[in-house]
Parts: sequence; C-alpha cells; structure tokens
Amino acid sequence: MTNETDRIYGYPRKTVILEACRLSYAIAIAGAVTLLAGLGRYWADSEILRSAEPFTSVILLVVFPIALILSLYIYDRRHEEDLVIADAVLYVIQPIIRLLKRV
Repeated sequence: MTNETDRIYGYPRKTVILEACRLSYAIAIAGAVTLLAGLGRYWADSEILRSAEPFTSVILLVVFPIALILSLYIYDRRHEEDLVIADAVLYVIQPIIRLLKRV
C-alpha cells in the first residue's frame, strides 16, 4: 500500500511526474517550432505578410503554440508507451549530436 507521502494532490507521485514531463516536452517542442516559424516569418518579410501583420502575429505567437502544446500532450497521452514525444525528440536530436561530436 502507498502511504500519503507517495501522493501529490491525491494522485500517485509517478503519475504526476510523468504528466509533468509530458507537458514540459510538449511546451519545449512547441517553443522550438514557434521560434523557427517566427524567424522564418521574419526572414520572409514580403508585402503580403506586412499587410496581414496583426493577424499573422496573433496566430503565430498565440494560437499556434497553444494548439501545438495541446495536440502534442493529447497525442502522448493516447499512446500506451510512456513519453512517446521524448522518444521522438531523441530520435531527431541524436544524429545532430553525433555530427557535432565529429566536428
């Protein structure tokens, strides 16, 4: 049996830590993607983008990150394995790390 010290807000400690990790991975991925999209929008500064400045800024900096965070978190919760997002991040980052070690 678990005692009261192994629970956080009535939930098992492991569950709370796992959900916090899922949420932090989703926030980090959404932040990186939003940063890349923002830089791309800045570099692709054209007349069409300038005329739609307020609308695209709100979508890019507010709506898009919130939607991406929620979708990544829900996607990870729907899978049987723990932290599917973390596995995907490691799968993408490991080749980059190998390249940097060779340089």
